[in-house]
Amino acid sequence: TLPTLALNSLEPGAPQPARLYTFSLNVEQEARQIARFALGEGRRKAFVVADDTPLGRRMRQAFTQEFARRGGMIAAEYPSSSDPATLTKLRQASELGLADMVFLAVDQSAAAVMRPYFGNSIALYATSRVHAGNATSPGDLNRVRFTDMPWLLQPDHAAVMVYPRAKFDEAIDFDRLYAFGIDAFRLSLELFKQARNPAIDGVTGRIRLAPDQQFVREPVLAQFAGGKLNIIPSEER
Repeated sequence: TLPTLALNSLEPGAPQPARLYTFSLNVEQEARQIARFALGEGRRKAFVVADDTPLGRRMRQAFTQEFARRGGMIAAEYPSSSDPATLTKLRQASELGLADMVFLAVDQSAAAVMRPYFGNSIALYATSRVHAGNATSPGDLNRVRFTDMPWLLQPDHAAVMVYPRAKFDEAIDFDRLYAFGIDAFRLSLELFKQARNPAIDGVTGRIRLAPDQQFVREPVLAQFAGGKLNIIPSEER
């Protein structure tokens, strides 16, 4: 039987045929990576702010489970809001020292609204949802650390430069899908060659095969700082 690469992820507990492999850009992997990275930086108590959407809930759940599983504590969870009174209460809670980090399970526009209320006294983390390409002003999200694919963050990287680029103007999600297609094709070749432990330095991140036949993607970590977007070196991750 030929191997099959599904460009999606299975629901937890769903049966998986022996030759079915999965690869996706799901945000849960990014949220778990952020949890591990924050713990590696010494964070132990987290506030979580999440959209009340299926995507926001998935990010929140993935982060909280991974953070707690590795010894962290979720100090409190808050809904995403643009209400100044609500955001002021959130700022006051962060100033009490009840947490040493905030995970923002929100998109770029929501993060930009909330960012000024936190000041610079608490560490801020997010996923690729806060990175909207040219539509994102680094000043709006100063000091926010997040994760995204090399295709968008490291266009001059050797593993990225070898592929031609399509022009999608401001539609950054199309860029992500284009990069996803490149890595999906490369992984298909690895499966066709029956590589024992298929892994690639992909344009969407470093990709390896997990025991559940799911290809796990580790994107690049970066930070908005001083009006610029800075890559966080791998030795700091």
